[in-house]
Amino acid sequence: MERLKHIVQINIVLGVWLVVAPFVMGYSGSTVELETDVIVGLWFIACSWWMLAAGSGRMTASVLQLLAGVGLAAAPFLSHYQRLSRPFDNDIVVGVLCVVVSATAMWMLASKLRTAA
Repeated sequence: MERLKHIVQINIVLGVWLVVAPFVMGYSGSTVELETDVIVGLWFIACSWWMLAAGSGRMTASVLQLLAGVGLAAAPFLSHYQRLSRPFDNDIVVGVLCVVVSATAMWMLASKLRTAA
């Protein structure tokens, strides 16, 4: 359980990064990129807190994070960000990291459910 807590905390850090990245990396004037990062970042933080606070529903929160990570990685292509720009690179890298972290959390939760049964 302690390892799962650390995995979830990684998504909190990634969510916080997404919220502050437009301001730190200098693309806060780009409306689409700013909105995408802030909304998805807050989504990651909310789902992570849900996973840490709730005894049940953790798998649902993890699936929602995984889908949001896929959406974040796809956003540069769907919203036609300028290629090789800071938001383009940031969203793909953070999106892939969130997918990996969320998939790991799902795997850990599933194995915990299997051993409990």
